[in-house]
Amino acid sequence: MSFAAMILTIAWAAPVFAAGTPPPAAPDDGAPRLADILTWEEIPLPARSQQATIEVDAMGARIIVHLSPRGAATWREKASAICPRHRVEGSRLILECRSRQLAARISHRKGRASLAIYELRGLPDSPGFDAAPKTFWDPSVLGLGSSCPGDSAFARGECALAQGWKAEALRQFEEALQDPKTRRPALIRLGDLAAWSGDTVGAGERYQEAGWAGTWGRLAAARLCELFGACLGRREERRIFDPAGLPEPLRGELTLRHARALAFRGELEAAAAILTKEASSCGLAPDLCSRIAVEAMRSDRPLDTTAGLSLYLRLPDRTSGPLTFDLSQSAAEVAAALGAPIFGANVLAIASDFAPATKLDAHLRRTAELYLEGDDRVRAGVIVDFARGRLSRGALGSKAWLAIHQRLLPSKEVDAPIPGVPEAALLEAEREVAAALRAVQEAASLRSQNHDAAPARDSQ
Repeated sequence: MSFAAMILTIAWAAPVFAAGTPPPAAPDDGAPRLADILTWEEIPLPARSQQATIEVDAMGARIIVHLSPRGAATWREKASAICPRHRVEGSRLILECRSRQLAARISHRKGRASLAIYELRGLPDSPGFDAAPKTFWDPSVLGLGSSCPGDSAFARGECALAQGWKAEALRQFEEALQDPKTRRPALIRLGDLAAWSGDTVGAGERYQEAGWAGTWGRLAAARLCELFGACLGRREERRIFDPAGLPEPLRGELTLRHARALAFRGELEAAAAILTKEASSCGLAPDLCSRIAVEAMRSDRPLDTTAGLSLYLRLPDRTSGPLTFDLSQSAAEVAAALGAPIFGANVLAIASDFAPATKLDAHLRRTAELYLEGDDRVRAGVIVDFARGRLSRGALGSKAWLAIHQRLLPSKEVDAPIPGVPEAALLEAEREVAAALRAVQEAASLRSQNHDAAPARDSQ
């Protein structure tokens, strides 16, 4: 039996819970299925937390619980094995977790609220920027029918899926099972529809039915690996996600899925490096690539941060996408650490229009500070003038802003007419980080070669 054929067997045969972890008794609707859970714990929330809500930032390895300020402050009395570290920011309780393969929910029993935290076997079905790529497969390119609206059941199903018409897509893909030419890709799409609805068992059955050979077998094996986690961290992982020989967009999709799997396992340097090398793949899921770049640059490991910055420089929409602000914050700090504060300041300046109102003060202040670190007093003065028109007098009177004003006082250039910071400045300043990045990447390349030469580690 091939490795791919054993994925479902391994997923179901392994123990559902870690030693000493009690399984939940009849979890409420919305909890992960028992077969998807590796470990689980439930922790009572402070009294009067019936209105509490949560955000699960799985790729960021954190859970944000929105409580009252008093309730958040009492969390120090609680203990979580899965998320052992926490900090309080006003009414937000931020739990920092040991794994990125996370799910969580709030349950209510007998008038008390509790937080259930799940550590998953496979990759989380994260919404938004963390989600697996939903790539459109042009039927005419893959030889599965004509372009939209399509002349075959599979083509019509793919076109319906692209429009978000899931019920129609389901009907067409069911019909496509009758055609031997489209049966296997239709099974994969039916599995995708089941997975997106939360039916992991149904999705796994469809993927397994698609077989293990050829193009569609390779896509099925990768999806099974993501779903149940049996190949993650094992010797077979690289082979299963290898996109060599696949046509586009399947090649790009598998590249993205591999990078996503690596990112969720904390291998951010490797995830960013894959996407930097295959940057065209990011056109299929730009938000996912941006999210991986952000998490890599936020890491406390230097090789992760430089790999994330390299990916950032390859992102086509880094100055206009929905993650522009997060990208700019992370890239600026990495660049500054590499000795390129002007680059970091330019990145922040260009992203100023994307700064949330609550963060604009700190954003502009950091921009001015980085310009001053790079001895660019002219552009620091531009930022100060910009801040005067956007921030309150009280904010501008803070110690941090007063320190910036003090550093600008000796310069007469500040009062002179000064042009704005054009977006072209970002491209000019990229030369500043190039040399530093090359040095770090050479070290990373040597490290990668040594890693490849070492025997692969199988998961326990």
